[in-house]
Amino acid sequence: MSIPEEEGTRVPDNYKQSLKGDTKASKHRAEVVLNLLKKRGLDRESRIVDVGCGYGILLRRLMEEGYSKTLGIEAIPDVVRDLKAEGIPAEEGDLEKGVDSIDDETVDAVVCLEVLEHLYDPAGALEEINRWLQPGGLLIASVPNEYRLIQRLRMIQGSPTSDVSLVGGHIKFFDWDSFPSMVEENKFDIKNQFAEGGIRMRKVIPGYVSIMKKLPRLLSKWIFIVASKND
Repeated sequence: MSIPEEEGTRVPDNYKQSLKGDTKASKHRAEVVLNLLKKRGLDRESRIVDVGCGYGILLRRLMEEGYSKTLGIEAIPDVVRDLKAEGIPAEEGDLEKGVDSIDDETVDAVVCLEVLEHLYDPAGALEEINRWLQPGGLLIASVPNEYRLIQRLRMIQGSPTSDVSLVGGHIKFFDWDSFPSMVEENKFDIKNQFAEGGIRMRKVIPGYVSIMKKLPRLLSKWIFIVASKND
């Protein structure tokens, strides 16, 4: 996640706290990613980078499954320090500036969940990720569906969808069409695009997942994309 270099800008405490909790949403996304990696044949020796890793919920899950070559990239120094103290491989880095410690074409898969919407130049971030990946390497990325039904209702009521004055606020907004278009424009072939979310609704509405899959533009909370680097 990129941090604007404006004078006096700091990471607010509530943002750091939101990263630290083992939230249901983060755990759910981690399971989605783990299943995708297995389906795509990424074995436990694959080099996997989780960019914008936060406090490492996905990294912990991968390590539990025996993945031994994982790395987290996070822009917030305090978070990186805490991860390293727990023995979780992590480095401080900013996608928009480039991460020099990762050489060209040395990574098998990059996971980028709920990061691109926070960046001033998400296309440039995808270009940097493309540089890391081996030919045919895997990208698993997600962004919030900012135009889902509940967000539209909030906007009609006059509620802001994001507070851009806070570091961590969403500054780019994607929908079901604009997100894959940006990914393809940055030398990736999209293999799959699918809707995710509705963790609470699944418990109260039978068949909610099927409904969400049929109406992804309106109901999906997150837009997931699985893509491979163009050879």
